[in-house]
Amino acid sequence: MCFAVHERQYLYYLIIKVIAMSSVVTLIILLMALAGICLAIIFFHNKSKQQQAGLLANRFATLAGVHQLRLSVTDKLVHGMLGIDYGLGRLFVVQEPGEWLIDIGSLQHCRKIKKWLHIPAGNGKQQPETHLEKIVLLCERKQPGVPVELVFYEYRHNSIFQMQELDQQANYWEILINQQIKHHEKLPA
Repeated sequence: MCFAVHERQYLYYLIIKVIAMSSVVTLIILLMALAGICLAIIFFHNKSKQQQAGLLANRFATLAGVHQLRLSVTDKLVHGMLGIDYGLGRLFVVQEPGEWLIDIGSLQHCRKIKKWLHIPAGNGKQQPETHLEKIVLLCERKQPGVPVELVFYEYRHNSIFQMQELDQQANYWEILINQQIKHHEKLPA
């Protein structure tokens, strides 16, 4: 009788141990499945971004060929690409929603602008906050009209860790375009 009681207690102990182990195993399987799903989402998102960048680069190269441009310097923007043809003195921009082929001689100057997003106080915030929304290069024309805005950084599409690099990229293009504007002003008409 005593042996049967110990045997029954041992059987209950084994059943509880198996249930506890199966819960741990189930939890591990669920966590691995969740991690796999997250990795798949990241993979397909990155693949989609690479495909979009490839399509943009192909479109940019095709349109540059159509306009018979020999682009000396090219770069990527948030929503497009830009390049400069020193020989023809043209700035070529492919950016949503369209494309621009700009004669550098028609530009007055380019300047980098940082646009700030102002968030008012409220909803538990003691003070208003400001965050960098965009870094743009604004190219103004000699003739009155809408300036060309080249977006290098936008908080919705870029990481804060890219901000410094893209700010330097905008500085580089500001200097490059302004040098070309000065060069074209010196050329005889």
